[in-house]
Amino acid sequence: MDKNSLIKIISLKSGLKRNNCESVFEAVLKSISKDLKENKNVSVENFGDFCLFRVESRIQTRKNIKVIYPPSNQVEFLLSGENLKTESVISSPKKKEIAFEIASEFKLTDTDSEAIVNIIFCTLKESFRKNK
Repeated sequence: MDKNSLIKIISLKSGLKRNNCESVFEAVLKSISKDLKENKNVSVENFGDFCLFRVESRIQTRKNIKVIYPPSNQVEFLLSGENLKTESVISSPKKKEIAFEIASEFKLTDTDSEAIVNIIFCTLKESFRKNK
C-alpha cells in the first residue's frame, strides 16, 4: 500500500477532504520525525515504537572498489501487539501532543483532531498487520 492509498482510506474514514487528510498525515509524520531527529525514541500507545539504533561504520568491497559507510542512526519500527479500535480514545502522550499540534495548525476542534489522529494510526496499523 502506498501513501496515496492510505490518504484515500483516511479521507473516507474521517470525512475530511483528501488534500486536508494529506496535510494532516504529513503533520503527523513531521511530528514523529522531529523527535527522532532529536535522538528521542517515539512510543505511540496501542500503535508501536519508533526506536533509534546506531549502525557502526563499515567497509564493503564491490568489484574491487572499497565503499566506506560512515556510522549512522537508523530507525526501527516495532508494531504494538495490542488491538487498536478506530473509536479508541487518545491516551498516549505522543498522540495527545500530535492532536494538539494538528488542532492548532489546521484550526480543528480537539475532538476532531483526536479523531483524525486515531484514524491515521489505526489505518497504518491495519495496513501493517495486513502486510501492505
